[in-house]
Amino acid sequence: MNWFITAEDLRKLEPAPLIFDLRFRLADLAYHDQVYAEGHIPGAFLVDFERDLSDPEGDFGGDHPFLQPEAFANLLEKYGARDDSLLVLYDEPSLMSAARFIYQAKFSGLACPIRILKGGYEAWLQAGGGTEKDLPKAPGGGNLTIAPAPELICRQDTVKAQQADPTSLLIDSRSPGRYRGETEPRYPVAGHIPGAVNYYYEDILTDGALKDTAFLEAHFADLKNYDDIILSCGSGGTACVNSLGLDMVGIPHRIYNGSYSDWIKNPDNKVNTGDKP
Repeated sequence: MNWFITAEDLRKLEPAPLIFDLRFRLADLAYHDQVYAEGHIPGAFLVDFERDLSDPEGDFGGDHPFLQPEAFANLLEKYGARDDSLLVLYDEPSLMSAARFIYQAKFSGLACPIRILKGGYEAWLQAGGGTEKDLPKAPGGGNLTIAPAPELICRQDTVKAQQADPTSLLIDSRSPGRYRGETEPRYPVAGHIPGAVNYYYEDILTDGALKDTAFLEAHFADLKNYDDIILSCGSGGTACVNSLGLDMVGIPHRIYNGSYSDWIKNPDNKVNTGDKP
């Protein structure tokens, strides 16, 4: 599955697709509104990871629960999305928000095609694309069919059961320093879920896109020895980037939505440090 579209190809598309600006930074919640106001691709709607792609009342655990499929469809229908709409996303080089959007769409069972702008907003500017500062009006009138896939998201009890299963593997997508417990910028307890192995999401990225398929095949080769791959991170964001890479090489997987933020809320749960899973 190739998730990407170049700026040159995007400029040629007729009719124009629905475009979404996803330039969110978890360490600076004001950033997204600021850069969007300074300039965005004409007609692009702002969809924010924190406000729009997370449900604070959700029941999946952790800091950023996924939306229920109906709520996600309603969000996109506000912008006129239909089953045959092409949705194009652009993001920061980390691709966290775009990847989260795509996994949310998979979980919701949407049929509409989705692409990520390779290289993001900077690539658009370098290709001579125009910009605007005005806030486009949401047209409404969308109509999306959903086919929820609840098996794509798992909770803490599933992860605990997985720990005793040699055919299952838990992936931690955070940085090696956070995995080892050497640093922890967000949570009071440093380390990782016992049994998790570290596949840092940034290792599969280059210039605002995924690395090539040959790299991804080699990078994820050992995962083909397992029947059940569960991705985790801090709270269900960067795990979705690894999901994009696994999609590219055809390795089935699911995501522990609550991830580390959910795991450490239970004081009975152990946490490991160092390189040992």
